[in-house]
Amino acid sequence: TYIMDDVSIFDNPANVNLYSNYLIGGFGAYTDNNMSAGGNVDPQHPTFGGIFAISFGDDNNPDPKFSIGGLFGRVNSDLAMYLPDYVQTGKNTYAVVPETVTNFDGFLGGTFSSGDAWGLHIYIAHQDGGDLDESGTYQTDDDAYASIVQLDGGLNFQTGSGTSYELAGGIARVQYGPDRHSFFDDGDFTILAKARAFFTMEAIDGELVPAASIKLAQAPGIEDK
Repeated sequence: TYIMDDVSIFDNPANVNLYSNYLIGGFGAYTDNNMSAGGNVDPQHPTFGGIFAISFGDDNNPDPKFSIGGLFGRVNSDLAMYLPDYVQTGKNTYAVVPETVTNFDGFLGGTFSSGDAWGLHIYIAHQDGGDLDESGTYQTDDDAYASIVQLDGGLNFQTGSGTSYELAGGIARVQYGPDRHSFFDDGDFTILAKARAFFTMEAIDGELVPAASIKLAQAPGIEDK
């Protein structure tokens, strides 16, 4: 069973053109349901954003169309899984890798006169860690940081009646302490590729959706625990 909804924009940025003038949001998930005294029972990682479009067509055909959108708060679990809890900073010392807080998705897309669509996507997640000193001032720890950047693009096009295809690909960079690195350091990159096809089948009054996904990852060359 397959449901085409707004989550598809993260699989293929070209799908932002399907949800023009659309608000996206959620209260988050109960991932930290701490029932102890003073514990947090609120949903975690709420999200909010929207997609807006300008049509250059007419009432009968809105294409071509230009779309832009953004979303705040989403944790990309496919990439965040590579962030460890701690990194070793010395022989017997460790720094806590913070949870990313600056989580932002940006989208840019459009359609051609034929209705075929394209889209670009950027994801930025970053957070510095640190501790309070004796005076109560927060001091950033250069060894405690996490950073994720993803750049990808996609196409959504039709080749015939009841048949359409999606192609998407991109690259992501995952970094964490200790010691900051340049953007293009070896060993920090993940290559992402996805493809889907949609074939209408009248016999089942539905669609057949074969899909393929490839993720080639090489974790950063940093000793972790």
